[in-house]
Amino acid sequence: MSLGVYSYLKFFFKAKTKYGIHSPFVYDFIESVLEDNRTFYSYIPIEYFRNQLYSNKQVIKVNDLGAGSKKIKENNRTVAQIAKNSLQKRKTAQLLFRLVDKYQCNNIIEIGTSLGVTTAYLSKAKKKGRVYSIEGCSSTLQIAKSLSNKLKIKNVTFINGDFNKELPKLIDQIDSVDFVYFDGNHTKAATLDYFNLCKNKIDENSVFVFDDINWSKDMQEAWGEIKKDKVITLTIDLYHIGLVFFHPVKIKNDFKLRNTLFFN
Repeated sequence: MSLGVYSYLKFFFKAKTKYGIHSPFVYDFIESVLEDNRTFYSYIPIEYFRNQLYSNKQVIKVNDLGAGSKKIKENNRTVAQIAKNSLQKRKTAQLLFRLVDKYQCNNIIEIGTSLGVTTAYLSKAKKKGRVYSIEGCSSTLQIAKSLSNKLKIKNVTFINGDFNKELPKLIDQIDSVDFVYFDGNHTKAATLDYFNLCKNKIDENSVFVFDDINWSKDMQEAWGEIKKDKVITLTIDLYHIGLVFFHPVKIKNDFKLRNTLFFN
């Protein structure tokens, strides 16, 4: 049995639905964020340009500084190939939007811009906030900047460079970290390093989102260690992504939630 099949079956039989949840905070998260099926005004133009990326035959040279792609090994790729294999799914990107909107996050960090679709969702969720999106590949970043211009986005600062160098500089420059989307360099060591950097600027309302927590054994171990951190008061495991909260509680909780978010 493959790691993916085994880990998902293990998750499935341990995960709960909202009817087995006794935490008011988590129940509210399920009702008002996870299961919110409304189409917000910002979704339509972003998805329109996403579809354009799926048909874009422009060839660019990709420089993977992290764990790389499991599906494409060539450096020269079409934008359409990158879009198909690297863009976050629509429902997950829209979940990020609703998280930022729900918890009113101001300083938002995205580690891994790719083609800029999730960047757009994060920026539109809080127009008076600020998004800092770091990307190692200059070619994909140019596509992301172009998308941002088409969507008339004004609140994103794009940073091109190695995460290991650019993230510490960014953390030093900003007063607080309200939301972080960890979607770059899917290795245990890097994920833990980025988490430990970002947690230095949190407050009780901060939200961290880790992508691909079951992407590999390495990432499963990273997620396991993150959950043990004493500064964290609540984690929510949705299998493909993990959510981390820091608000005060009497008892720390870890939840696995069964949902259809990733299978529609």
